[in-house]
Amino acid sequence: MDDPKRCVTAPRFGDADDRMSAELRMRPGHRRAHHRTMANDDNVVIDDDIERVDWNRAKVDLAADNFDNGRSAAALRRSFEQSQHVAFAWGDGRLVGMARLLSDGVCNAYLLDVWTQSTIRRRGIATAMVRHLMGSVPGQHIGLQTDDAEHFYAGLGFHLQPQFMGLVVGGWLNNAANR
Repeated sequence: MDDPKRCVTAPRFGDADDRMSAELRMRPGHRRAHHRTMANDDNVVIDDDIERVDWNRAKVDLAADNFDNGRSAAALRRSFEQSQHVAFAWGDGRLVGMARLLSDGVCNAYLLDVWTQSTIRRRGIATAMVRHLMGSVPGQHIGLQTDDAEHFYAGLGFHLQPQFMGLVVGGWLNNAANR
């Protein structure tokens, strides 16, 4: 494909993954923190507690990693609050990763904003966050778009889809959430 943006989709889940998803399932408006310590040297914990996040600090950290797409800190928070499923990675009490998943609750979901602090990448943090989110949507197709992480997502079982189309309505981020 000539376009660097790729659309990929998630694999199907088996019974073991379905059991895990029941344990981690989150519903809009009914979030509860799920703490999972990761098996690595960083002692990173994954949860879905939006209230723990310092959104101004998160915006600074995203910008430092060249992962800031222009949303204000308030708009970034709103993006996560309006998502059905979220995952945050915490190391030594500091936010070191985040991801979110939109879902219709029936058959389709969309994974986005997957970020791990650049100084601690390749330690399984993003994998743990994505698996945490995947476990929330059994039986659903998960799509995503990536500029440069195709290999990472393929390792999680995602595969290329033939087409992806997009459109920005009006101007990028020109809406009430960003004013």
